[in-house]
Amino acid sequence: MLKKSLVSLLIYSLMLLVAVGCNKEIEATTGEVAMGRYIEEEVNIDGFMPEAITFLVSNQGKPQIYQQTEKGFVIFEEQEDGNWGKVEPVWLEAFNKQDAYNWISAMAVNEKGEPYFIAVGNLEEQDQNVASGDMETKAENSDTGSTEEANLGQAEQPEDGTEFKEEAVLITNEDGTSEVVNHTYTYAIYVEGDAIKTCRLNITEDLGYIIPSHVVILPDNQLVVSGNMTGQKCYDLKTGNEVRKYSEADGNIAQINNKLYTINLIDKQIDAYNENASQVDHFVPCENIDEISILIPAENNNMYLVTTNGIRHFAEGGSIWEELMSSTGLSLGLPSYGLVNAIEKEGRFIVQMTNDQYQNVIKLYRYSETTPTLPTIELNAYTLETNRTLQEALTAYQLQHPEVRINVQVGLTGEEGITREDAIKALNTAILAGEGPDIMVLDGLPIDTYMEKGVLADLSEIKGKEQMFEFATAPFQKDEQLYALPLRFKVPTIWGDTQVLNEVNNLEELGVYQKTHLKEMILPKQGPEYLMNLFAGQMQKEWFNAQGELQEETLIQFLEAVKTFSGQQEEVSKGYNTMMKNQHETINTQNIFEYAFGKSHVFIEDVGSILDLLICNEANKQKGEGSFKIVQQEEECTYKPSSIIGLNASSKNKILTEEIMAFMLNEKVQLTDTLEGFPTHVGAFEKWIKGETTNKNASYMYSVDDYDILVVEWGHEEALQAFYEEVKQIKTAVLEDETLINLIVEGSKAYFENKESAQQVVERLKPQLELYSKE
Repeated sequence: MLKKSLVSLLIYSLMLLVAVGCNKEIEATTGEVAMGRYIEEEVNIDGFMPEAITFLVSNQGKPQIYQQTEKGFVIFEEQEDGNWGKVEPVWLEAFNKQDAYNWISAMAVNEKGEPYFIAVGNLEEQDQNVASGDMETKAENSDTGSTEEANLGQAEQPEDGTEFKEEAVLITNEDGTSEVVNHTYTYAIYVEGDAIKTCRLNITEDLGYIIPSHVVILPDNQLVVSGNMTGQKCYDLKTGNEVRKYSEADGNIAQINNKLYTINLIDKQIDAYNENASQVDHFVPCENIDEISILIPAENNNMYLVTTNGIRHFAEGGSIWEELMSSTGLSLGLPSYGLVNAIEKEGRFIVQMTNDQYQNVIKLYRYSETTPTLPTIELNAYTLETNRTLQEALTAYQLQHPEVRINVQVGLTGEEGITREDAIKALNTAILAGEGPDIMVLDGLPIDTYMEKGVLADLSEIKGKEQMFEFATAPFQKDEQLYALPLRFKVPTIWGDTQVLNEVNNLEELGVYQKTHLKEMILPKQGPEYLMNLFAGQMQKEWFNAQGELQEETLIQFLEAVKTFSGQQEEVSKGYNTMMKNQHETINTQNIFEYAFGKSHVFIEDVGSILDLLICNEANKQKGEGSFKIVQQEEECTYKPSSIIGLNASSKNKILTEEIMAFMLNEKVQLTDTLEGFPTHVGAFEKWIKGETTNKNASYMYSVDDYDILVVEWGHEEALQAFYEEVKQIKTAVLEDETLINLIVEGSKAYFENKESAQQVVERLKPQLELYSKE
């Protein structure tokens, strides 16, 4: 009964999308169009530098932007007429001479308009007893024009005031060698009157420093910081000591009228503290918060919450958060954009974001009474799981066409009890009823069945307008018609020892190689489940014959190979247990470190971004001589298509859906990195390889301990071009059947726990697998 109810609920939600569109048509025919909604506008600032370190703040109600340049900070301020201009406060010149060259990770402005900066680095000599009062610089006196000398305690200061001696210690490495390592600290640098003061924060964590991303100023010389791996902590600027810790979590913090507000990620609420910020005065429940939510407290205990889903408002005495603006169709909803900060002024919201090239983007959101409340045209899209590529493309289209709204239905939302089979059944029922979505992401759906049943429209004419990789279209062609197009793809690759790669072209051969080298670690350490998911897509074709009958021996060999790899790894692995994550990295860096610094001969990765390639090449460089090859099937190079888009042949909006499909295939749209693979557009892929869309000044450091470090920067041009040449040889698509793979992963646990043999597991699973295969 419960299962039927869940499926019915899914069907109802799909039908509801269509009903919304129908209501819009009725509204249009009656002429009663509701007016008023928030709209997005560009914030144009002369001299603004998108690549510069940027801080958006509210200074006594005036929006300001601080940008850190090679010559120091530049400050922009919004004027009464809405334009922005540069301002140069008295303290700025002295600050730029002394402190603007440090790594500033966060900043805020107190109620007097005085800025506070959090700097990370080393501003001292070896004397570690420097308190806040020991470091002080006088800004130029506006009346006399004189400048007092800087007093930096015992630290030696060059004449230009731009550098400090770095403190260093001698450490001994595991191999017995020694090296000098400079200490890193966290400082608060702040303006007080006409003086610039510095206080080193006494950090109790093992690293000795933290890197906050947010800071607020409290009375009595206290500040509160928060950020990734920082938590929420209060420090006394007189001593640098930690006063109290609010949370281990990294929720955003805010302050108004000397009162502190913190986002409590653990309890999903906003905590409002008393006057001295020592205990919670009251709290406001808020389920829609995460690590990047921005809290903006306002007068009379009102609050605004800015997230990638939109902007919400909480009124004093209220019980629910009111949605002021949805991010659907706006830049705030672009997956490639990262939310950094936001401020509010008289109902207008200025929002700072970064795009996929780490460039700063400033947008203004304001209420427009002359804009229709809802777009005049609505379409429906469906994806089984959240898909960033779809969201990116549809949002970009709606930004150009604000009269169109595209509602996206996600089949698997994480609700307990709803299975993949339930979601697909609900979708199929809606399609049969003629109420299916206009646009579909076919990943995880029965594509072959949809092609055979005439569910999908022919895309041949649309594809002909763009230069797509031929291998991307081949699997979805039938009877001279093209029924689907992938927007992204990843490439299964093997990296490492050239001697191994000379003998291995696919995963089956790699398994054979491992059996003949049992005392060696061929692959990095991973558990059986990870290895099965890594290998299964390449091997699943071998498990069944044309009639859907299980070829038992092939599945037994697969399970035995996985066990051989996982068992051997336990013996010789170096044992890395930390994975570093980055916005543009889609691979498992744990594997990279096991190869680059450990004992494994090769590693396997589905690469899908330029940073993936740079990391893999850097690992080869660290290891010594190494090469790579694309995993093969039947002597043909393979790839994994994703974000496979199909159009409903029964859509009532055929012309518009075709226009949107052409938009999604466009080179400019495909250039954006959505973290879901390479673009299938040839021109966009070539620009990726040439670095035309890459921030070549960016560098990334990966470290899982104090000794093994990979520094990844733009380069490896020859290796990138070599990869492109290999991509041109791709022929075969690997379409992973996640349901099938999950059946085997779950059903084989007894084998890897040594409770059953591989043959016993296969015999037990055979009826279920064959039933699924023949459906």
